[in-house]
Amino acid sequence: MEQGKSNTRNLLVAAAILLACIGAAYFYLTRDTVSDTDLLVGIPITGPESIDGDLLSTLRELKRLSLDEKIFSDPSFKSLIDHSRPLPPQTSGRLNPFAPLESTQTVFSTSTPTR
Repeated sequence: MEQGKSNTRNLLVAAAILLACIGAAYFYLTRDTVSDTDLLVGIPITGPESIDGDLLSTLRELKRLSLDEKIFSDPSFKSLIDHSRPLPPQTSGRLNPFAPLESTQTVFSTSTPTR
């Protein structure tokens, strides 16, 4: 009786593994393939004037904005608490982080010590 349960369990595990392999192969083989040229997105630019024009129009919109200074005297604004922490001073790193590392080899003298 125990042998029949073991064979059935082994058969079910093998069938599950086989189905998983078939499913993975189907998923892998039928996925959409995208060529490199499909990934490229072209942005038409007529010249530097169009970029400058967009920037200038955005700056003009920002100039029109006005901030009511009454908000700074509002009690809810004054009740805000600054939870920032002061940063401890840090030593700066190398001047040029991309420069080659300095050699740390020890130079041994070949002369004999005098007595």
